Amino acid sequence: MTKSERYQHAINAMDGGMSAREAAERYLVGRESLRLRFHSLRPIECRSGPQQLYINDEADAGLLEAIEYRATRGVCMGTSQFRTLVRQAALATSLKPVPANFLGFKWVQRWVKRHCDTISYRKGQILDAKRAACSNEDAVRYYFRNLSQAVAVLGLEAEPSRIWNCDETGMTAQGSGAERVLCPKGRGANVRRSSDRENVSMLGCVNAAGDRMPPMFIYAGAQRKMQWLEGAPVGAVSAVTESSNINTGLFLKWLRWFVSMLPAAQPQLLVLDGHFAHVSLAAVTFGEAHGVHLFVIPAHTSHFLQPLDVAVFQPFKALYNTEVKQFPLQGGGLPVKDDVAAMVRVPFESAFSPKNTKRGFTDSGIFPMSLEVMLQKMVGGAKGACANSRSSKTLARHHTVLAPHFNGQIVSDRVQSAMKRRGLQLDTLQVASLSLKMLLEQL
Repeated sequence: MTKSERYQHAINAMDGGMSAREAAERYLVGRESLRLRFHSLRPIECRSGPQQLYINDEADAGLLEAIEYRATRGVCMGTSQFRTLVRQAALATSLKPVPANFLGFKWVQRWVKRHCDTISYRKGQILDAKRAACSNEDAVRYYFRNLSQAVAVLGLEAEPSRIWNCDETGMTAQGSGAERVLCPKGRGANVRRSSDRENVSMLGCVNAAGDRMPPMFIYAGAQRKMQWLEGAPVGAVSAVTESSNINTGLFLKWLRWFVSMLPAAQPQLLVLDGHFAHVSLAAVTFGEAHGVHLFVIPAHTSHFLQPLDVAVFQPFKALYNTEVKQFPLQGGGLPVKDDVAAMVRVPFESAFSPKNTKRGFTDSGIFPMSLEVMLQKMVGGAKGACANSRSSKTLARHHTVLAPHFNGQIVSDRVQSAMKRRGLQLDTLQVASLSLKMLLEQL
């Protein structure tokens, strides 16, 4: 039974003397929505979500395309920008006069709810200019070609346990991220945190089969302390550098430890970013001598090509911040640098799970090898970026066709007519041109 049929049966029941409450409960419909339909204030077949009085279906498709197109270029749309685009789209495409108070924030909420299968509200992630510039299709194709060749030469196409990824991430005893709290109006929403903000780095390593190596904690200092590893993940080791960041000598020491922990099977492939500490001649020579081949991903692409960045570090950081907040309740005081490794234990075991690590390799296109996955995950605004890839052309067809003809002005009627003959929707093109104009002004 469809929703419209349920409403019709409920209305018939109310005509027979049944109360609105009982009819709504029996036929699983909203009581207020039933009341509006019973009194003919709303059509029985009225759909959910905002009523498209000023945005027709073609313009609505253009709005969805605009969000998709901008997301692929690493310039996601904020709420205020979206409201501006919707109003401009209404003025350009609506056959009815658009009132001055159109549109409110609730309209946007209902619109997002209507398209919840493809659109969601999320906290924005910073994409710096270098990452955007380096996220281009040519670089990814070159990387994929070389990586697939290396995997084939080493005979690792069906050996996920011998394809590894390592990377570092930093944390402090103070934690990061704002916490939502309750407080009286007019008072500061203060949260007590540790005053110890000294960075501690953690080097993690996982493979495509879901296995993980014990982490290495890197502290700033000259001598190691035994208490650093009290309560740490099983098998963890610690090291010191001047800055708490890894350097060439320390990475070589870690690589020797990594080789000692590996099973006898050779060769092994270690995928890692191009940090200067990772690519020294000594490290490459030692690795090859012991059957470990180092493969460097392109610069500034770790956010979508490195498995740990793709699926592991984000949940790890979220769980670690939870541990920081709970530490005073468990230990009776605020944490310091010496407590970091102990606070990492539970987040490490949860975030570095086989499920997450396997997903990291899958979603970065490394295992199984997939150029399509790499291109789909790519974001950025460089020439040749994924906004021009085959998958993006399908999802944002009108924007992709229109972009080469766009010069910052609304597209002429002649160009629109030519594009309409190609099977494109006119109102969707109108919204696409408005979206491109906003994007051009922003960039």
